[in-house]
Amino acid sequence: MNRPHLRFYFPCNNWLSKEDGDGLYVRDLIGSLNPMDVPKINKYVVRVFTGEVSGSGTDADVFINIFGEKGDTGVRKLDNDKDNFEKGAEDKFTLDAPNLGRLRKINIGHNNKGGSAGWFLAKVIIEDIGNKCVYQFPVGRWFALDEDDGKIQRDILVGGTEATGIVYNVAVVTGDIRGAGTNSKIHIILHGSKGLKNSGKIFLEGGEFERARTDLFNVEIAALLSPLSRVTIGHDNCGVSSGWYCEKVVVYCPFTGIEQTFPCDKWLDEDEGDGLIERELYEMVSLRQRRLKKSPWSLWIWTSDIKNAGTDATIFFQIYGDKGKSDEMKLDNNSDNFETGQTDKFMIELPDLGTFYKLRIWHEKRNPFAGWHLNKSTDLTSTVGYDSIIQHLNDGRKNCKEFEDFLKERAIIEEKYGKELINLSKKKPCGQTELNTLKRSLDVFKQQIDNVGQGHIQLAQTLRDEAKKMEEFREKQKLHRKKIELIMEAIHKTRNLQYKKTMEAKRLYEQRCRDKDEAEQAVHRNANMVTQKQQEKLFLKLAQTKSSLEDSDRSYQQNVTTLEKIREEWQKEHIKACEFFETQECERINYFRNALWLHVNQLSQDCVQNDEKYEEIRKSLELCSIEKDIDFFINSRKTGSLAPAPVVYENYYNTQRNPTPVRSPVPVPISRRAPLPTPASASGELDYATVDGYSLIHH
Repeated sequence: MNRPHLRFYFPCNNWLSKEDGDGLYVRDLIGSLNPMDVPKINKYVVRVFTGEVSGSGTDADVFINIFGEKGDTGVRKLDNDKDNFEKGAEDKFTLDAPNLGRLRKINIGHNNKGGSAGWFLAKVIIEDIGNKCVYQFPVGRWFALDEDDGKIQRDILVGGTEATGIVYNVAVVTGDIRGAGTNSKIHIILHGSKGLKNSGKIFLEGGEFERARTDLFNVEIAALLSPLSRVTIGHDNCGVSSGWYCEKVVVYCPFTGIEQTFPCDKWLDEDEGDGLIERELYEMVSLRQRRLKKSPWSLWIWTSDIKNAGTDATIFFQIYGDKGKSDEMKLDNNSDNFETGQTDKFMIELPDLGTFYKLRIWHEKRNPFAGWHLNKSTDLTSTVGYDSIIQHLNDGRKNCKEFEDFLKERAIIEEKYGKELINLSKKKPCGQTELNTLKRSLDVFKQQIDNVGQGHIQLAQTLRDEAKKMEEFREKQKLHRKKIELIMEAIHKTRNLQYKKTMEAKRLYEQRCRDKDEAEQAVHRNANMVTQKQQEKLFLKLAQTKSSLEDSDRSYQQNVTTLEKIREEWQKEHIKACEFFETQECERINYFRNALWLHVNQLSQDCVQNDEKYEEIRKSLELCSIEKDIDFFINSRKTGSLAPAPVVYENYYNTQRNPTPVRSPVPVPISRRAPLPTPASASGELDYATVDGYSLIHH
């Protein structure tokens, strides 16, 4: 809306400088219509608690971005001129920002600078001064390339849950010109489609950023931003040869399948071009591509709890479904994986493979400790077989629907063809000036063409009736099957809940066993080394662990018994469901086959009826006589039986006129000069004849 009379004021009164003031060179300004208004800036007190584990402190630069209902603070460096983020320390910072409303999450991390960059963050507490609220962000994770999962930046929700991320594949291309490479730290910000959400500043660690090189990164963000509106890329301008020539950035989101290209082709260098070291890049829409969409999956691997079951080898796997197979994938999450009795969890992305039916898993044999004992590949809660049956039944129903649509489309075509034939026979002139026998044959021809059109219209109605019957059959099967599926869904849910409860009881039972064993060992180990009172405490603890073990053992056995009853009930219902589904599938195949057979018979019958109509035309053509038609024309168009009188010579000067020749009173018949000519046939033309009353074509 164009309102030139409105003027907004955005007061700042602050440095935008790395060296002066608070070091910020990007600020959020609050607008007002009154130039005398003082901007109402909110204050957020950020308290960062470094853990007390060995080597938990960091020398790197730590950054934070606070997200609320009304926006975010932007990336802020946490620095208060102290030796921050030491082991077990609490560091306090005050940030000025517009009112963000209720806080939702923080994005916190570091740039991996310095000799001891790894950092163990215990928690973050943020006090919203303006709204008088305190928010807790428990973390308890490493921010280090060589610890935990290798991340140096995380999204943490209020309450401490780490947000589940969507992985973006980012390709950064350095230009192929002299001095294009850089030693600076490169960062990127991904902006959502409407520009309201962004990823925050992400440091691209591990890249070379050398001339003519493409560096690839997997960036995990706790938000779906694709398709992106723009990306921001830049560097910290540190180190020797900090200038950088960026050619382009390509971002691919497997979740949406969208690949976007953001051209740059400019220097990010204070001494080159316009001197900018950070740029906003916009997409070249003509280069946008859609790849095969992928979805995130959780993969859990259980290594057996037996001696030497673990492995140090690299594990690979591949999943097979009824729509294809995945690529070979390497399992690695930067942790010490596949140890004895350990459960390893991975996030993977897969295209639509349909129903999974096989998992292939293997490792490299090069490592001396490569042997691995895998515990689980399936479990009681699996519904792969049942899902495969349901998928097959759904496919069968889909096939019936496709044939039903085919009949409807064929009916439309037949009706349209029939109507056009009728219009053609009635409105289009076809030999309307012909006479006698050929005219009668043409009348039969047009009438039979009209009849053929009527036949196609009748066939169209028959096809619609068959399509309606197929639809009723599908809906009837769907209704009956739905009852069985509801029963199976309920029993699957009951089985899964009881299985989960049983596994929890088993875990508790095993823990109580270990507690009891430890209590017994403590009693035996300290039998002669402690006082009487201490011995009593040890025996009391042993008695308590035995009592807890008995309770957990009893609970575990009861859950196993209940699970077995549910399993038996599930097995009976599963067999009944499979028998019902088998009967339905037999009925469907039989009905489908018969419907197809009937359809072909109807087409054959229509062809026979059309041929009978065409035979009527052929029979009328056999009665067509060339001689009769010519004689009919002569007799109906003749003008008399006498030839015109001869013209005599008359002399102008001779008054005596020549006598007028007298006509003979008897008319002189005009006879045909010769019999009718035989029509000549050109070379390769067809000749027509009849044999036993049926028309034939002689070649």
